[in-house]
Amino acid sequence: FKNLRGFGKSTWSPSKDYSTDARLEDMRAIMADRGWTKIVPMVHSMTGRIGVVFAATFPELTEKLIVVDSATGGGASAAMPSNDGKPPRIFKSVEDAMQSLGGRANPPRISHDRARAEEALRKVETGYILTRDPDFNSSAPVWPGVRMPKLNGIGIWDGLEKIKCPVRWVSGTRSDRRTPESIARLKGFAHVSVADVDSEHDVAGQAPDALVATVKAFLGT
Repeated sequence: FKNLRGFGKSTWSPSKDYSTDARLEDMRAIMADRGWTKIVPMVHSMTGRIGVVFAATFPELTEKLIVVDSATGGGASAAMPSNDGKPPRIFKSVEDAMQSLGGRANPPRISHDRARAEEALRKVETGYILTRDPDFNSSAPVWPGVRMPKLNGIGIWDGLEKIKCPVRWVSGTRSDRRTPESIARLKGFAHVSVADVDSEHDVAGQAPDALVATVKAFLGT
């Protein structure tokens, strides 16, 4: 999420627009800036749905799609913005932030990787805040007159039904995003190949070699 809108090094949206439409517009803007006519999106976790919707909406721009350990739930709410102007949580120290984010079945890497935690935090006068906008779940802009989103309601399964390009779904065998039902359903799509790797949700951190190998095999490199 380093450069996802509202995360990491990216600025926070002034209009609090973190809709699916806005995120797809960001992808197309990056393509235009780089002069790319077709891409192979590689998306992880919550961005899995964004990649699926992109491939389903812009088949002419998508050669292949790689989804790494994403949940298969529904789309975001298309009805109302979820922004409520909440302030960012302030942590006393990097260690305080790491401890507060640990203790889960599949803890995020920043809970046990100090270097990653330092990248995910921003120093402020009273301590540290996450570089993630507290309102990153806002599904529509809060400014009047800004276009309302149309793609929020599209979920993983809806998108996969529409996608025509090959899809590689990489699943951590110990991840809490994985269920027998979702794996069975994914394998029911002729254009989707499922690759199991021995890891929790942080596939890139816990099984980097396996991830690289399956991506290379999928791309034929």
